[in-house]
Amino acid sequence: MNDSLTHEEMAMPKKMRLEIPVGAIESDSGSHALDILSVIFVIFVLYIGKKLIDKFFNWILKEDK
Repeated sequence: MNDSLTHEEMAMPKKMRLEIPVGAIESDSGSHALDILSVIFVIFVLYIGKKLIDKFFNWILKEDK
């Protein structure tokens, strides 16, 4: 059986890259499901971080009044 992929191409993991205005997230685990879960996890962590920062600044601003 003659495959169209060479040995080097088969050994290289596939990469997934998500570019956003502040940077890029790249995952090359080789498993698309794991790549997608990694990106979702990073987005979730950033979302939670934003909510915590917003809550902190709202608390600081209410204290100043």
